[in-house]
Amino acid sequence: MTGEIKAMESTQSQAHFDIYIDYVKGDGDPSRVFHAMGELIDTFAQLDQALAGVILDAPQTELVLEDVTAASLKSRLRNVIGGIPDDALKDGEWKKILGHFLVQAKYIVCDWLKENPQITDLDQVQTLQERIQLAAEQIQARHLPIYRPIDNKNLLGVIAEIDRSISLLDQRDTVRYESPYGNIELPHIQHVHEDLIRQLLTKEIIISDDERIVKVKKPDFLGRSQWVLKYAGHSIYASIDHAEWLSAYQSGEIEVKPGDSLRVLMHEEVFYGHNMEVVHVTHSVRRVLEVIGPSLTYQPRIKF
Repeated sequence: MTGEIKAMESTQSQAHFDIYIDYVKGDGDPSRVFHAMGELIDTFAQLDQALAGVILDAPQTELVLEDVTAASLKSRLRNVIGGIPDDALKDGEWKKILGHFLVQAKYIVCDWLKENPQITDLDQVQTLQERIQLAAEQIQARHLPIYRPIDNKNLLGVIAEIDRSISLLDQRDTVRYESPYGNIELPHIQHVHEDLIRQLLTKEIIISDDERIVKVKKPDFLGRSQWVLKYAGHSIYASIDHAEWLSAYQSGEIEVKPGDSLRVLMHEEVFYGHNMEVVHVTHSVRRVLEVIGPSLTYQPRIKF
């Protein structure tokens, strides 16, 4: 026996889409369906924001819950769009154009996810970008003030969130996106993850090793990879690869408190994208040279 949860978005032009979750009744964690629906609504709101950015400068979009009914527990939502330049208001059709574009573009993303169970090549993402661009042209969305492609990192990040939302469900549960442009069942597949996103978007990596003094914001008492350090006014996450020093710290031979500083040999890898934007930065401490207290009085070095 299955049950159903349905979420609906409508726009002022009556363009709408539905999210259905068909679930197995009386089995599994009952809260999974509500958690998944909530996460999917939030994620599709993020996708709307990204898609609206194709047309609008600094768009403001949100989903508004209009109604909840019994039976299959249907949630009805309305899309609200703001941040429209004054000169765009001369054409009273812009809300209809944008509303239909958002519904169709989300269908295109869902259809692409079904067609691409494995994302291994940036050309696959480029195909999705081209399909979104074609939809904008066909629906006359390009008559609105701005047109630019979605940032690939942002697009892949939203796709990862869709995957994560669906993963909250049981494998026997199904998720469907239904719209005037077609109906798609979304697969239980992890299309992308952080390492793959980094790999797809990276064109060049620049590696450097230098001596730095970093402030300790949050040490990792049990592991080596979650130290939060502060350098040049910014917080960074860094692993401690100096095994002997880390062992001495975790055994209590060396004391390090939040607010102390470390003189370290830092290894940094900066990942640059195809437009030479910074995609990701990783830090690892190759060697801890000394601990510096807040009063700049040095603690005795322990030789390794």
